[in-house]
Amino acid sequence: MRGEGFGSYYDDGQTVKKGELLLEFDRDLALKNGYKDTIVIFYTQPGRVEKISKISAGKIVEHGQKVADVRFK
Repeated sequence: MRGEGFGSYYDDGQTVKKGELLLEFDRDLALKNGYKDTIVIFYTQPGRVEKISKISAGKIVEHGQKVADVRFK
């Protein structure tokens, strides 16, 4: 889709807090183009991640619902 239907609200080096919007996408447009609406989790400082709880594949997640527990160093 080459960026079509996606909006970024994050700038490199920006400090972010829990609950801040970083990215949004047009789900219907993605599905129409043959893509799945899979959740992507990324960490801006992966070297600080000590442990991540298991994430169940195929589970439907609602907005605001916890996906995983993460412990940082």
